Amino acid sequence: MSSRLAATMLLGLGAFVGTSGVASESAHASPSSPNPPTTQPTQSGKARPSSAERDRWDRWTQTFAKSQGLDWHLAKAVRIKESFDDPYYVSTTGAVGLMQLMPPAPRRKIGGGRLHITQNYLHFLRARRSKGRRYRGKSSRAWGLAYQRELLALVRSSSAAKLATLDSRFDARWNLRRGVAHLARDWRRFRKRYPEATAAQLREMTLVAYYAGPGRVRFVGGRVKTPSYTKAYVADVLAVYARLRKGLPGR
Repeated sequence: MSSRLAATMLLGLGAFVGTSGVASESAHASPSSPNPPTTQPTQSGKARPSSAERDRWDRWTQTFAKSQGLDWHLAKAVRIKESFDDPYYVSTTGAVGLMQLMPPAPRRKIGGGRLHITQNYLHFLRARRSKGRRYRGKSSRAWGLAYQRELLALVRSSSAAKLATLDSRFDARWNLRRGVAHLARDWRRFRKRYPEATAAQLREMTLVAYYAGPGRVRFVGGRVKTPSYTKAYVADVLAVYARLRKGLPGR
């Protein structure tokens, strides 16, 4: 999820003011496969979540989605695609947790939560905003990797309870509530803006917005115009969604 999109996601959720999600560029770094082997090591080296933990996340996802009028299978499909159901997954663009939430900068407190933002992340944002895509001699990717290393070091050296106090995005319930609320808000936005759109088209638009920002969504002549760089992401999530709707495992 891009930084501009994440700012919009947290804004309006009791969060803090960030930059607009409109016209955001794709810097998404979520896992490429929607269905990884369960034996695959986690990025941080922590144990994979137990079936009991995943069941609890399913209950939370269902509760949050239903309260927002959203199909909870879609929210779960996004969760699986975004993080492989790894609550400690960290992308190279600073996205964290089950729904891959990114912080706008520079404030730290968010709706009862806290963000662990360092100079490396601030430099990452400055590099991305610069025309040369560099800041202090380094590319945005280099700064993003540095921030990723910082967060993963934090994960490896801290307990789950401690992590949640350092950065609320590592709190699975907190992360899910905000990610699902963002999805639901975009769903309602497009349903109101395009009443003629089918449910399938609304799902597609919602996913494009989650990945790249609502400003990238186009609905012309009864068709969704999907940016080329979002096609694989949308297809992966919809494939997981289709399996979940049939009662099959999503991963």
